[in-house]
Amino acid sequence: MADLDRQLKEDRALRDAARNLITADVGLVKGDVKERSVGRRAADLVSTNSREAAHEALGFATQRPLLVSSIVLALIALFFRNAIIETVIAWLDDDESTDGTGDGGDASATDYRGTEPEELDVSHG
Repeated sequence: MADLDRQLKEDRALRDAARNLITADVGLVKGDVKERSVGRRAADLVSTNSREAAHEALGFATQRPLLVSSIVLALIALFFRNAIIETVIAWLDDDESTDGTGDGGDASATDYRGTEPEELDVSHG
């Protein structure tokens, strides 16, 4: 029975020590939250991480300006692709109407050498 009493006292001492540690930790967390709220901590963390990311991006951009400018140009082309396509089509339509053939711009009837499409030899023999 003495062994059980000794074991019980040891277990209670461990339990009480653990409870005291937890109580102290909870007290520290409560003090920190009173000092600086959870929302403020999150805002500080986001702000710090954003500054670090911007600093890294600036370093990357200064080391690889051609790559960054290519990416920016590709994004601009992506966003304005419809306007670019319409402009190119309009230019091509203008070129066809003023191609100098005198037939109103019907460039499909004659290839670039002036040969009629029916006269082209397409056989490979």
